[in-house]
Parts: sequence; C-alpha cells; structure tokens
Amino acid sequence: MFPNTYRISQFLRFCTVGLGNTVVDFTVFFLLNLGGVSYLLAQVLSYSAGVVNSFFLNRKWTFRVKRRANVPEAVNFIIVNVLSLLVSSGLLAFLHDVNHLNLWLSKLMATGVGIMVNFTGSRLWVFAENQKAGGSFRESKRSFPNRMKTSKKKAPMPTGKGVEQGELQRRGHGTYSGKYGSVAQRYIPGR
Repeated sequence: MFPNTYRISQFLRFCTVGLGNTVVDFTVFFLLNLGGVSYLLAQVLSYSAGVVNSFFLNRKWTFRVKRRANVPEAVNFIIVNVLSLLVSSGLLAFLHDVNHLNLWLSKLMATGVGIMVNFTGSRLWVFAENQKAGGSFRESKRSFPNRMKTSKKKAPMPTGKGVEQGELQRRGHGTYSGKYGSVAQRYIPGR
C-alpha cells in the first residue's frame, strides 16, 4: 500500500551523488583547461574523476556497503556505467535523429533512462545487499527466512531459583506463557 521509502531515499541519495559527480566533472574539466590540457583529454580525465567519485560515494553512502572494495566490484561498476552510457546515447540518437524530437527534450529523456539503468544495475548487481566479495547477483539473493535463521543465535539462559521475571526482562529475555507453563528465551541478532 505504501511505497518502499527506503528504496526512494536510496534513489534520492543516488541522484544527489550524481549531482556531486557532475560538479567534480566540471571542476576537473575547468582546471585542466586552465592548465592547457586539450579539451578531449580533459573530458576523459574529468569524466573519469566523476566515475571514481561515484563509485566511492555510492558504495559508502547510497548503498551502504560494509565489505571491502574489490576489483570485481569495480569492474562491474564500470560495466554498468558503460551500459548506461550506451543506452542513453542510443536513445538520444533515436529520439533526436530518427524521431526529430527537440535536442534538449531528447537529452532529458535519455538521461532519465540512463539514470534508471545505472541505479538498477548498481543496486541489483554491483552493490547488491548480502553479496559476498566478488560474488554474483544470483549469490546475493538469499531468501528472508534464511537470513533470519543465520542472524540469530540463542544465548544461554540464566537459571536458578533467584531469577525473577523482572530480571529476565532487564537482561533482554522474552517470555512465553503457554499451555505448558512459562518459557523464557533470548535471541541476539547478528551473532
């Protein structure tokens, strides 16, 4: 019924990083031009600086990846960015050259599709949640119950006659009252 607010905020962070990448791109391009570097070489270097910035900011802030960065992940990131560039460039050419749409409208539509391709590829493949270092998307898709089973372990229960209900609750133990009497148990997430 309600939209997935986590995915929406993740997408907004992704777009914010994209704006930051644009600032990095233009700043490096401007500084290299001031230094006398040819504009084509300056474009390649400034775009590359934006991609590097994008990799680290999206990794840490947008997708909140905890594992160490690795070469396969960086290669996957480059593949997704090249794919996004090809899709957006092809769509731009199709909309402007074949359908004769206004250049800026075509650019806006192609950029929107490119952003969606990049975000989807980054979320599902490059920075997939629960993905092992260098693993594939297929390895990262574990079912929810399996993740829950592996993330909870029972802690030892305090025993003895002096342990009261309030003491159990203070220590984080839950209680269950059922047909056969009261049972206390404790789960510690993440262990």
